[in-house]
Amino acid sequence: MHDYVKTAESGIRAVLMVIQVSGSRLRTEMHAEFIEHQTSLIHYHFVDRGHRLIVCFHGYDENGLSFDIMKEVLPASCSLLAIDLPHHGKTNWDDSARFDVTILWDLISSICKKHGRTNGRIELAGFSMGGRIALSLLDYQPEHIDRMILLAPDGLRSNYWYWISTSTIVGRRIFAITVKNPGWLLFTLRVANKLKIINPAVFKFSWFYLKEAGTRNMLYKRWMAMRWMRPDIKKIKQHIHNRDIPVLLIYGAYDRIMPAETGLAFCRDTHDLCKVELLPCGHQIMQLKNKKNLSKIFRRLRF
Repeated sequence: MHDYVKTAESGIRAVLMVIQVSGSRLRTEMHAEFIEHQTSLIHYHFVDRGHRLIVCFHGYDENGLSFDIMKEVLPASCSLLAIDLPHHGKTNWDDSARFDVTILWDLISSICKKHGRTNGRIELAGFSMGGRIALSLLDYQPEHIDRMILLAPDGLRSNYWYWISTSTIVGRRIFAITVKNPGWLLFTLRVANKLKIINPAVFKFSWFYLKEAGTRNMLYKRWMAMRWMRPDIKKIKQHIHNRDIPVLLIYGAYDRIMPAETGLAFCRDTHDLCKVELLPCGHQIMQLKNKKNLSKIFRRLRF
């Protein structure tokens, strides 16, 4: 009888241990959910681990799950909210809707309310195109932002051609015509690449998204949706200084699409609130091969 009781107790302990481990895994997984917002259906990924809430914005042609690696390298106190941006992932975005910082902040508020949290104090993270989104949000709500992580971010310097193509009537018309008839642009890219007056990485990136009709149409829709995200870098640097907002910028040492020099220039006159860290890679920072180095950065800086 005694042996039977001992065996039963051991079995119960084993079951409880399995349940505990399973529960721990559930809490650290990025759960995919939807939320209706105005006339669109927004898809997002969320993991609730602790008091710090980091709202993440992915890069072009990616989705919120790109930030799955961040839950492995950030402190256990960090909860992550990664939204699929318009025309990305599983978000069903209404083309007639405007996507700007006011709408985005309202959306974040709705998601936080749904999960019993507040967006009174949050942190931001953005990769590539998502960096411009994060910068725009900091520009809009600096009093609510505790810190920011920028990974090879877009938006730190003005892109003249992007501005012309999306923010002027003539530019938008030419862009729309080019999407349907891209011959002249593809020819120009080939010539520029042959004459070596364009960076090979930029050529490869541009060619990939312009050569096929489907990717061109999606490029047009995405750029049009994102055109209201226009961070004012001068104002942002003032917010960082006035509110002591730490900013960590992480670049690939071999990145030719978003070079680290842009981040280093941004960090000037920020009184050491902004720091640049380099990884031995190109533009794609959030890959498993960089996990160890990313972990080292966050541990060393205690960010």
